[in-house]
Amino acid sequence: RFAVLGLKQQYDLCISGINRGYNIGTDMVYSGTVGAASEAAALGLKSVALSTPPSFYDHAWKQLDRVFDYIFSNKLLDLCDIYNVNIPPQPKGIRITRQGAPYYSDDYQNAGGNLYKACGKCVYQDNGDPTLDTNTVNHGDISISPITIDKTNWNVSSASGGMRQAGTGDLCAYRCG
Repeated sequence: RFAVLGLKQQYDLCISGINRGYNIGTDMVYSGTVGAASEAAALGLKSVALSTPPSFYDHAWKQLDRVFDYIFSNKLLDLCDIYNVNIPPQPKGIRITRQGAPYYSDDYQNAGGNLYKACGKCVYQDNGDPTLDTNTVNHGDISISPITIDKTNWNVSSASGGMRQAGTGDLCAYRCG
């Protein structure tokens, strides 16, 4: 954001990551790595978020040529502005995927003094669907998920027909002075 808006620089591609830990399933919603790629796309840039398990981080770099060769040779950036890429240890292949179910969750332990400690845990369950990012990385393939910043629930939006309450006006009154 700062490079584009503050420094007024132009870029062809934003690469966010490599994050130390997967950003798959619904867990990508709170990912800073995916968030940075989404912010870049909101500013008009094509972007790729990259993640891998912490123990594989040093080896994941060796997969980047393979990942970007796949993205560029298949002209994926012509089809979508943001891709979320997850690289498992010793990947076998590459698959275009979609967002799966939760992968991580937390248990909280009382540490005393009204303090709690989050203890992360894996909640992944293989449902056999090879198109899900969660299943793809757990079966040893690199997952490339086309994603969007549009979080509109189109079923509701379409069904509502653009309902508007009479008397509502411009709610965006804040201006940077």
